[in-house]
Amino acid sequence: TLPVNLPLINPVLGLDAVFVTHYTPLTERKAAMVERVGTALDTTPTFVEDFDRESISDDDVSCFGNSTAQLAYIQRIAKKGEVSLVMKHFAVYYYMVKHSLDNVLILEDDAAFYHSDWAGENSLYQQIIKDLPVDYDMIFFSSFGANRKKGTKVTDNIYLSQESRVASMYLCSQKGARNMLRSLPMVGIIDFHMNYA
Repeated sequence: TLPVNLPLINPVLGLDAVFVTHYTPLTERKAAMVERVGTALDTTPTFVEDFDRESISDDDVSCFGNSTAQLAYIQRIAKKGEVSLVMKHFAVYYYMVKHSLDNVLILEDDAAFYHSDWAGENSLYQQIIKDLPVDYDMIFFSSFGANRKKGTKVTDNIYLSQESRVASMYLCSQKGARNMLRSLPMVGIIDFHMNYA
């Protein structure tokens, strides 16, 4: 269950909220994320702790996902833990739409901040925010080897692409949240479903 009132965030960051998808048995990850987000963003994240794999049924899994489409798209049926993570991301999208949030940073509970200065005037994050297209869906901050800098170059740090490989840290717009919600039922694990949406 997500709260109605979210922690305040430095307006320089241009964020309405910071959410962390969290698997509750991994308590050390939660403590680490509180510290990481506090250090990098000077705020407390909101944790998405519903939908752990132990609390969702096989009926929930089959209702949320399309196993035939998964076999066609990712060549296997998603495991319950993977469906759990997808549901946590979708809980954030639903929350964004319900509460009219425009820019939300979504993290998985193992995300790391490579750059610690997000609020500084010349920081990489501030350069990206200044160049942020008005109609963006998602901006991925996770790096994954060869998938960085693929697609059509928009600026030195933004590429237009329909390819995501890592969903551990990304900025999602209201438009992006609505597009993801329209893409249900789930056809793949979250990283691949984003490509489908």
